[in-house]
Amino acid sequence: MVKNYEDDYEGTTRLISSIGYSKKTPKELIQKALKYNIECPKEAALNDTRALKTFDASNRLHEIRVPTLIMIGSDDKLTPLPMSEFLNKGIAGSMLKIIKDAGHSSIIEKPREISEEIIRFLQKHRI
Repeated sequence: MVKNYEDDYEGTTRLISSIGYSKKTPKELIQKALKYNIECPKEAALNDTRALKTFDASNRLHEIRVPTLIMIGSDDKLTPLPMSEFLNKGIAGSMLKIIKDAGHSSIIEKPREISEEIIRFLQKHRI
């Protein structure tokens, strides 16, 4: 059984990849991303995991005073929609955009839609 990145880096990366994408994402794209992720230095993934486990600024969301775009894939199982809705409610004036037929790796799955949303957001806020 896979425990974590420290015990089985490649196995954990494969497990996350198996649930990190929409079922509508082409298998070839998932395999290409998986290869890239496995080649990522183990220490980078470990640092990312440590940060996720230890950093929590949820009680400070009200302090954010800049335009904020929150995007999530409609099929994201790793960061469920309620988490993004929590951010959206906690950050005054934020905008929540759900990317249809994308999972946790929506930027890989739907790069055009992500780019278009970012451009629209930046134009709206003249950033």
